[in-house]
Amino acid sequence: MNKQLFKLTFALLGVICFSSCMSNFYQVYSVDTNGAKQIDNSLVFENEDCKVLYNLWSNNGKVNFAFYNKTDKDIFINLGQTFFIKNGLATDYYQDRTYSKQQSVLTANSSITSTASATIFDLWGDNVYMEKASVIGSSKGNKSVKSSSYAITTKEKEIVCVPANCYKTFAYYEANPSQVIACNKDKDYPKDIADIAEFNKSNSPLTITNRIAYGFQKDDVAEKHMDNTFWITSIKNYSQNAATEYLVVTDECEKKKVDSDKKGYSSFSVKEKVRQFKIGGPNKFYIFYTN
Repeated sequence: MNKQLFKLTFALLGVICFSSCMSNFYQVYSVDTNGAKQIDNSLVFENEDCKVLYNLWSNNGKVNFAFYNKTDKDIFINLGQTFFIKNGLATDYYQDRTYSKQQSVLTANSSITSTASATIFDLWGDNVYMEKASVIGSSKGNKSVKSSSYAITTKEKEIVCVPANCYKTFAYYEANPSQVIACNKDKDYPKDIADIAEFNKSNSPLTITNRIAYGFQKDDVAEKHMDNTFWITSIKNYSQNAATEYLVVTDECEKKKVDSDKKGYSSFSVKEKVRQFKIGGPNKFYIFYTN
């Protein structure tokens, strides 16, 4: 019995030691576009009818976007004619999917605010450049709440209406690039930053286009389309310390709930030490890897 316990303890110590010795790295891809402007935290494509906003900063490059209707009429996006095009291969946005998600119901003692705050440019939320943050579809509110949840099943719509002077968000596909290996330890696992490659539009290894089909009538054939194109211009590798920095987050609103665990809430720390990217931007994305 003691021998088996010794083996188990030794194995656990080995796992802990191995984990603590692992180093984190980021391969970061910068992109250029066919006419987007960077406004606040977004890459913005615009025409006379709409604005389409992106923030690519995420692991594997989530190509999530917000479509803002500038007009005083409803706009209908035809997902059957809208495509995610990666290096020439077109994938339909409409796949006749069925979604099931958990919907939380908050108690009267809790509050929550959407990331879509004062303007559309705030829609990515405050945590977009936190090391473990998601980009779109998140909300921020009390960290300690009581809630119950239930499942909601929805059927994907082929034609999506965006009301006048409103926006909707879409989250389907990723850039998902292949990691570039330099076969050089100092470049693949740098102590700081390593330049891997630079490209132009003609020789870029990855070009992505979102072709968004829309019109002002709910017809089978969309009358207009907008092409949003991105291509990789450079690749760099970063160590974790070169890519991120520690940030102490203090939630002033939660100081009143230091003893909240006694009232049925889960306890938490008022101050939290988190890592924040110092290299992030809406025109970049990354692959996380370890050594």
